[in-house]
Amino acid sequence: MIARPADVTLVAVFRGFALACVLLLAGCAGGPRRGLVVATQLPEGWTLHETEHYQVQTDASPAAAARLGRKLEKILALYREFLPSDRELPRFPVKFFRSYQDYLDYGGEEGSGGFYDESHLELVATRFENFTMEVDVPARPGSSGAKATRIVRVAMPQEKVDAALYHEAWHQYLHWAVDTDGEFPTWFDEGMGDYFGQAKPAREGFDLGRLHTDWVEALQEAIRAGRHVPLADFVRLSRDDYYDRPMVCYPEGWALVHFLRHSGNPLHLAVADRLLEVFLRTGKDVEAVDAAFRGIDLGVLEEEWKAYVLRWPVP
Repeated sequence: MIARPADVTLVAVFRGFALACVLLLAGCAGGPRRGLVVATQLPEGWTLHETEHYQVQTDASPAAAARLGRKLEKILALYREFLPSDRELPRFPVKFFRSYQDYLDYGGEEGSGGFYDESHLELVATRFENFTMEVDVPARPGSSGAKATRIVRVAMPQEKVDAALYHEAWHQYLHWAVDTDGEFPTWFDEGMGDYFGQAKPAREGFDLGRLHTDWVEALQEAIRAGRHVPLADFVRLSRDDYYDRPMVCYPEGWALVHFLRHSGNPLHLAVADRLLEVFLRTGKDVEAVDAAFRGIDLGVLEEEWKAYVLRWPVP
């Protein structure tokens, strides 16, 4: 899928919590301008940090902007290795909000950690300062009252901030790289976004294939209960159908990408190459999916995939 303003993303907060949201590009009368800017167009208190391929606009510290730029350049090299392009890269605009409320006011949806604004090629993310969430509080022993719900302020781990950033930066790069109005297969776009979202920077490149710890147990339960989407249907889901069941489809998309890349079967590893080659040539998602899985029995693949997922240790 080419990420659009109605994109849905999940940002895991702690183990057992995954918040699904539909990201809307709400208009705003004041505040930061969208897209690339010059320094004189920045709101008061904002700074501009430019790298070779990114323009980071933020109200966080200049040091934070510089760190963000380095991370984006590093993972961009990974995207380009996975999906090369002969075109000259632009400089991508990035809005990085320190305050979670300011991020929401700009168009982020409650619970999300980032979104991609296709109309301006803009990646929007947040540091999550003053992020709050509802939690259930068990009743005290001996109390006749039911459990209560209260709002707590959450200190977001840096790896969760990075996960949202890497996920949305993938959408930003993919949209630019495919350069077509065709609908990219949603399971692959979102699955790869979350696959890259779990990447951990290493001395050389990234450590890939880490488990999405917030989703493993829930996905295993869905498989055992038969609540997952059969793979033959899943790889052909429309974007709207995919987003109608985010708590099932997002974990399933990530897990399918993980399986195809790490099962050890060369046929599985070739799925991505065939899908990308056909889509870039035709701009048609159905033809790309058909070509990607040609010669693979999706019923057999599903059984192998389920066994693969069910072997994962629960974090």
